[in-house]
Order: sequence, then C-alpha cells, then structure tokens
Amino acid sequence: MSFHLDMPQMPAGNDDVGQLYRDMFRMTEQLNYALSFLDLPGLTPSAPADQPADSVVSIGSKSTHAQKPSARAVYEYAVPQTREINGHALNADVTLDADDVGAVGETAMQAAIGEAIAESEERYADYVVETGGSGEWKWAKWNSGAVDIWGTGVKVTLGTAATWMTGLVYQNGEVAYPITLVNGDTAHVQTTTVNPTGETEINGILLVAIKQASGFQIRFVRKAAAAQVWLDVYVRGKWK
Repeated sequence: MSFHLDMPQMPAGNDDVGQLYRDMFRMTEQLNYALSFLDLPGLTPSAPADQPADSVVSIGSKSTHAQKPSARAVYEYAVPQTREINGHALNADVTLDADDVGAVGETAMQAAIGEAIAESEERYADYVVETGGSGEWKWAKWNSGAVDIWGTGVKVTLGTAATWMTGLVYQNGEVAYPITLVNGDTAHVQTTTVNPTGETEINGILLVAIKQASGFQIRFVRKAAAAQVWLDVYVRGKWK
C-alpha cells in the first residue's frame, strides 16, 4: 500500500508554494517507504486509475479490506519456502513435537513421575511393625514385608574336616535363623568370622555355600581343623 500525491503545474514566480509541494512530495515518498514495513488494517483503498486498489489507501476510514505487503517488505523480510526448521518445510503450518525440541514425551514423563511417586511412597510409608530377640539373635520386621536379622557371636558347630588341597582342609556347618524367611534363596547374607576355638587369629576363609529359608550353610577353609567358629551375621530378607 502507498500514498499518492499529484504534483500540480505551478505558475511562474510562485517558488514558495512550489517548494512546499516539493517537500510534501518527498515526505510522501518517505511515508510510503515507512509504510512498506507496516500492516495497517482498517484502511479504505483509494487508488488512482494507474495503481491497483489493494496497494493505495487513504487514512481515516474503517474498512476491513485486507492489505497486501509491499514488494520491498516481501523482498527484505519474507522467509523462503525452501527454508526448513528441524526438517519441517515452511510452506505450511509447522507443529513441533517432543523429539523436535529434545524433550521427553508426555507418556514417558508421566510414567517416570508415577514410578518416582510410587517409590517415594513405599520408602517413606514403610515402618517397623515388630522387633524381637532370641539368644544371640535380634530382628526387626517392616510393614513392607522386609525383615532385618542380625546375630552377634553366633556359635556354629563344624563337621568333620576334609582335604581341600595341599595344606588346607575345610569343614561344613549351618546357621539357623530365628525367623523363617519366605525367600531365603534370595536373602542378602553378610557374615563376619570370629576367632575359632582356642586361637587368637582367624586364619581361615568363610564361604556361604547354600542360602535357605531357615538359614544358610557355610564352608570354613583353613590350615587345621577346628571344632567350632563364632560368627557375626546380618541378613536382609522377606518375612511376608
């Protein structure tokens, strides 16, 4: 769109009026240049015969006629249709998804949040429902079904010594829990050997051979046979 000003024929000797018209003509050109960067809605077309109606408007009307951008604005600011964003051509409306912006999809995000909430609720809602003890053993049962069992100085009777390899023998023994577990084969068992009978040093290797619901079997490897050993034991398992 642009403004149009006809330059009249000025009589000789009227330089002041002529200068005024020339200034107005230059201002009209400057205004047309500025308007080429704007979109002015509500302007009624008012074009001379030699210009398209959608390119010339007059100010002050209330028309809803859609104005077309000027050739200058198109040249300087229009985005080529061959240009792309994230592989999307700009010749139509573009909808960006999570992959386009490197975000986590809604479904995956909801699943992750749900898992985090469930884990948090389970962790902080759990509490001890029972504690007890028997001899060298103590235990704590949790509402979630987990149980902690620990024993200090648990006496273990070892069986007959058998040859392990040159210079070494082994003896088997068994540790019985004060509580029967529901998943003894997957219970976490941590043991610490205590001095064998009559010695000031352990001088042996303790192996957990078989884990069961009622306890676990051990194999004690050392240089000489011993009748007994004492253990510090911690077990984490399930009671329900």
